[in-house]
Amino acid sequence: MGNNPTDKKAKQKVIDIRDYTVEDPQLYDDKYYIAYKNFPLSYQSLDENGDFIDINSKWSYVLGYSREEVIGRNFSEFLCEGFREVFLEKFPQFKAKGEICNLPYKMIKKDGTHIFVEFSGKVGYDESGDFKQTHCVFQDITDRMKAEEAVLDLKEFYQKILDGIVTGVWVSDKDDVIFYANRGIGDIAGIDVGDIENVNVLNDFPETTLQDFRPYFLKAKQTLGICYYDSVSVITPAGRQSYQSGWLIPLIKGKAYDGMICTVEDITARKKAEEEKQGLWHQLLQSQKMDSIGQMTGVMAHDFRSVLLTVIGFSDIALAELEEWHPARDYLERIKRVGENAVDLIRNLLVFSRKQDLNLAVHNINSMINGMTDLLSTVTGSGVRLDISTKAPTGDALIDAVQIEQALMNLMLNARDAMDGTGTLTIETGNVSLSVDDPECKCYKDEKPGDFILISVTDSGRGMSQEVQDKVFEPFFTTKESGNGNGLGLSTVYGVVKQHNGCIRVKSAVDKGATFEIFLPVHK
Repeated sequence: MGNNPTDKKAKQKVIDIRDYTVEDPQLYDDKYYIAYKNFPLSYQSLDENGDFIDINSKWSYVLGYSREEVIGRNFSEFLCEGFREVFLEKFPQFKAKGEICNLPYKMIKKDGTHIFVEFSGKVGYDESGDFKQTHCVFQDITDRMKAEEAVLDLKEFYQKILDGIVTGVWVSDKDDVIFYANRGIGDIAGIDVGDIENVNVLNDFPETTLQDFRPYFLKAKQTLGICYYDSVSVITPAGRQSYQSGWLIPLIKGKAYDGMICTVEDITARKKAEEEKQGLWHQLLQSQKMDSIGQMTGVMAHDFRSVLLTVIGFSDIALAELEEWHPARDYLERIKRVGENAVDLIRNLLVFSRKQDLNLAVHNINSMINGMTDLLSTVTGSGVRLDISTKAPTGDALIDAVQIEQALMNLMLNARDAMDGTGTLTIETGNVSLSVDDPECKCYKDEKPGDFILISVTDSGRGMSQEVQDKVFEPFFTTKESGNGNGLGLSTVYGVVKQHNGCIRVKSAVDKGATFEIFLPVHK
């Protein structure tokens, strides 16, 4: 209102109304009082005890009570259970403070139904400044409350769904601060959900935690497109190495970025299972390849040995027929020596292909290895430190002692060469029990679960790449320079172990040395 005299008079009239009581007859014909009685908001006035002094027509219309049914009764009589106590607590505060704003109550209508209302008002004072009466209006907010309750119910419904799924879900705002995270996120991260909320996705986590995830997040944010991330390596806040997959869904307001929804699935167990499966499959193929090479080598070696024995035999016959002085005798002797050397090679090939006859007997593995100590020290040389640790009880095995000793000798020579004559070489024994789930039983089709004697030979040499490990037991494969080996040493070891119903594997890395492990069945 401006400076219009009529406006000033209206304002004065409103003030004057507060000073009248409902019994003042001069009010009933006043046009301002008529406006008050028909005001579109429900009005009520209470005395210092909370009893009704006055209500307007809108109040009666909303609640269904006549003026006569209300005046003189206490306001608490019209409140639902639970809100009466609120009124008894709040009314003294209202009188002391002098005003209220948007105070909710649940009231009882005359027909017995309930409505939610929201009160605002002030206290009226007499000329001496003492409390006289309240002046309040209320709005019917039932529809709004029902809508809010529906939203809360829906929120609770979705909250239960989100907390009930294994997949983690978090939501961040336009500043990349997480304001919601479900229970699944807490389980995956290994911390309370509350510790994740209010955390900035890009700034508050350690670099190691999100270094692989951040590019996907930025891509989704910058392009405003849904982005899928798979097998991302993440260090969780609890310090656990995990692999995660999920979706990044940008929230868009207008055409601008307004936040991010992220789903998180912990695929660590699946990832490890896939890696193990891939490793087992690789080893199975390697085993099948070795078996195929062994079968082919056995057939060829057997036929070739027959040819060599014929050459050696006819050489002996020719030598017997010639005089000592005959010039051809020297050539025949050379032919015989070469043939005999070739037979030795063939013998190693037959061992690899498991075609060699074995002289089996029960032997104690610890005793056998301890008995070889001096010989092994001589073979490895003075530059190599030899440590032998035979742990009891290792037990007995049904073996061809000569063949097993030769296999160990081959491993020692291979280790010595890998260390260039200097380093540490360790032989250890022990007992292991393998189940059907152990890699040693899964990788090699001939192996069965049970109790085994483990012999491990470890060197501190140059180690091997995975590519070399895949071929290390193949006949004629060698990493040595030409003329420094025939490539049959480790293939012979492989054949000896397999012919004893055992298995052998290698563990190595470049510049990390190598360990060869032999598993021999315990004799019972």
